[in-house]
Amino acid sequence: MAENISLTIFGTFGKPNGFTQTIAGKISGTQKLDLNPTAIQLFDTTKAMYAIRKEMLGTDAVVSFIKYSYASEQSSTRGGTFVGAAVINANGIADINSVISVLDSLHNNLISNSKNVKDGIIMVKHSNEFTVKEIDHSVLKPVPELISDIDFSEKGKYLVVFIPLANIKEIFDRALELLSEYDTIYFTEDQQVATYVQKTGFYELIQEVGDVEQFSEKLKAAEAEKALKQKAVLDSLLKDMDKVNSDKELFIKKYQEQLDKSKEIHQKNGEKISEAEKNLRQYSSSYDNQISRLKQLSQKIAGKQLKQTDRVRIEKEIRELSITFDNEKRNFSEPARLATFSEPVRPISPQRTVVDWTDDIHRKEVKRSSKRISGKEIALILGALLIIAIGGYFAYPLLNKETSANDNTTDNYAPESDSASSTTEVDSAKIDLNPTPNDILNYTDTNKTIERQFPDSELPMPIETVVLKIFKANPNQIGNMYKGKEKEYGEFLILKNPSDFDESKKLIKAEQLQFPIFKEHNADKSDTVKTIQPSPIKQATVDDLTKKQTP
Repeated sequence: MAENISLTIFGTFGKPNGFTQTIAGKISGTQKLDLNPTAIQLFDTTKAMYAIRKEMLGTDAVVSFIKYSYASEQSSTRGGTFVGAAVINANGIADINSVISVLDSLHNNLISNSKNVKDGIIMVKHSNEFTVKEIDHSVLKPVPELISDIDFSEKGKYLVVFIPLANIKEIFDRALELLSEYDTIYFTEDQQVATYVQKTGFYELIQEVGDVEQFSEKLKAAEAEKALKQKAVLDSLLKDMDKVNSDKELFIKKYQEQLDKSKEIHQKNGEKISEAEKNLRQYSSSYDNQISRLKQLSQKIAGKQLKQTDRVRIEKEIRELSITFDNEKRNFSEPARLATFSEPVRPISPQRTVVDWTDDIHRKEVKRSSKRISGKEIALILGALLIIAIGGYFAYPLLNKETSANDNTTDNYAPESDSASSTTEVDSAKIDLNPTPNDILNYTDTNKTIERQFPDSELPMPIETVVLKIFKANPNQIGNMYKGKEKEYGEFLILKNPSDFDESKKLIKAEQLQFPIFKEHNADKSDTVKTIQPSPIKQATVDDLTKKQTP
């Protein structure tokens, strides 16, 4: 017995055994080949009914070719009884002609022996009691490629085809295309069987008789679906090729612009520029190589009908190429820093101008520190401070009384900074965003966020989408802190970047975007005069909130 082939004989035997089947070969434990009498039934006019069935037996993909014929049970008048035989193939299918030859021989051997069936009556009580001659099936050698396109997942669907059985080989060949959609497909030319199936309505019934070609139409539909799936892969691949081409043009353009600027400003840095030109050729070649690899894959798909395994393999190659190319692009460097460049070299992404919100304060501090204070000025300052201190001492009781009488007013009082508040700061105070941002995201994370989240091809972009992308890209510094405050953060973002948004609050350009953050700054220890502030309210941590919500 071939390792991946088993032969089966079966039948219905009434009480007490009912349906039994006996398997010869290493493939055992398959599902019973019994018929569901509420859905399909044989009659005394049914000389033969073929079927093909798929199932998973552990890790083995099994396809069974089956032949039924009507036979009545001893001392019973119930209908729908039968005997039959099957050829079971594991992990492949043997040559269909050879399978049918062995199947017909085994079935004929079974029903022609009067010890088994006599005058249409089953003469034994169990399939183990059947007497059959040994059938030579050494020619049956399953070929794995013949089942490579079959989806063996269980669908719970059954199909009955009313069709002449004269050319069962062609029928089996064609039916393999539909086995992915159905668990079992039956073939009968007995009109009583077809009428019974149609009447019960449990199994789908189609015909291939005369002008009615429902079987052929279903096969065409299955082929069309496979073609659509293959076309979808090709379309996706061609789209990827276009994207790589577009990406290449944008990359080369920006790289060349930056390189030309470096040449114009720093003519003496010939060696560095030469190295940058070499990199440019290498990067361009990398893009061309990726396009060439994708084009080779497209040629394997275009105009051909691929097997499912080949299509899946090509899809895997496409993913692997994309991952490899993405990793390669991460190693692309920008032109080398030029020695006389007065500002940091920007990444290849669109140019951005980063302005720290504390620039004005910093410039004022520098301006103040640049002034030299004379001894006379110091004496005047100390005298003024002494007078203020004495005045404050005697005025304190009166101020304290006034403060007590106007609690509601002073609760919202905050001392002004030494510089006048800007219009932007006044407007931002109206936005209920706590804690109020007092800094911007660092240079590296800002560039990374803009490059990955806001490519020019996706602009304009609604403010809601912009905020979600910022939160996702920067969970620690922005997303977690302002979760639930997406609308307020969006208003604050527009306030800080008014020229980057249109009237409908859509992001129209991202080159100079600044992302507000809250950063705790340590107090300046060098301050001579300190203002006594109320104790800060402790911010609830994630753990605190979790403890409160836990019963």
